[in-house]
Amino acid sequence: MTARGAFIGPIVDDLDTISSRVRARSKLGFTDLNRILEDFFKELLNLIHKANLVNLNETRRNAPGLNLGDTTSATKRAYQVTSQACSQKMNNTLAKINDVDAELYDEIYVLIIGERQAKYQLDPEEVKRVGFKKRNIIGMTELASMIIASEIDTIRAVYDKLRAELQRITVELEVAIDGKFPTSLTGVVEDRPAVDRSDASLLFADASDLFASREETQAALDGFIDRLELLPRMTRQFLGWLFDNTDLALGLDKPGMLSTGLSANADLVARKHSDQRVLQEDIRLLRSWHFVDCDDDGDGTSPRISIGFPGAHKTSLSEALPNFLIERKLSAETLFSTMNFTVFGPPPVANTPKHATKKKRNAQRRK
Repeated sequence: MTARGAFIGPIVDDLDTISSRVRARSKLGFTDLNRILEDFFKELLNLIHKANLVNLNETRRNAPGLNLGDTTSATKRAYQVTSQACSQKMNNTLAKINDVDAELYDEIYVLIIGERQAKYQLDPEEVKRVGFKKRNIIGMTELASMIIASEIDTIRAVYDKLRAELQRITVELEVAIDGKFPTSLTGVVEDRPAVDRSDASLLFADASDLFASREETQAALDGFIDRLELLPRMTRQFLGWLFDNTDLALGLDKPGMLSTGLSANADLVARKHSDQRVLQEDIRLLRSWHFVDCDDDGDGTSPRISIGFPGAHKTSLSEALPNFLIERKLSAETLFSTMNFTVFGPPPVANTPKHATKKKRNAQRRK
């Protein structure tokens, strides 16, 4: 998939999500669009047009029928943002635009948060007075087409804007039913993963020269898992991908780099990752929790991203675990995503709880 394609799909989906929420509100009789939505589309249109649209409601500069306006760019544009797509709404909007604004703006648009109709019956006198054209009625499909036709930097900026704002907007658009809102933290916040742990017997068998006992190996592995399960799933998956793309895993380990060669080329990572904002967020999180560190010698060569093992940093797990995966051709990306560590040995035998042992002794006494 090209970088452009990686952005366009989510952009179209996010615009459709916003449209769906607006459509649901309209069916319940809520056709008003709040200030947050107007400001959001103002910023989105500014990215697309490289314009300076402002929310006219901030000053209410006698601009009925218009929500957004730009009088400082080479092309002076104004927008009415609405959830209604019918001809009556279009004509009402045109009728409300005064002669001063009709003369002031070079282009006047109606942006429908939804889909425009196939045909419109517009008042010819108002169309002529305002200088309006039917093609200036824009729905989400037309907006998406404008984005797709933009330069890649604009597409990336729109993608970042949608990723950053979508959750807040969709929650803002919700309507309470019987005093309750559909979205709660239960549906938004990611749960901690289910973890299948291991007694590390297979790992110890491979690395008995690095650990004193199987129990020590299991304790080191459990310490690392304890820290790993705190990460979001996508961040764990990215960390696993880093493991799979270290110089050691790729067979590029060279003497003198690191004792284990467990580091990745930062330029390679940046070139392969399609979302630089998400990449930097993951790197910051992983670095703050000591899963990775970043080094740049300033000698003109690529910086390095080295892998750490919080929870097991005073053990030999940093050598044993990567070598185990490489020898068996296993993917750390899959391992950290699924959190199933039984590749290192069967599940540990659970200790019998103290209260269960006590009940057993009491039952024997009664006999």
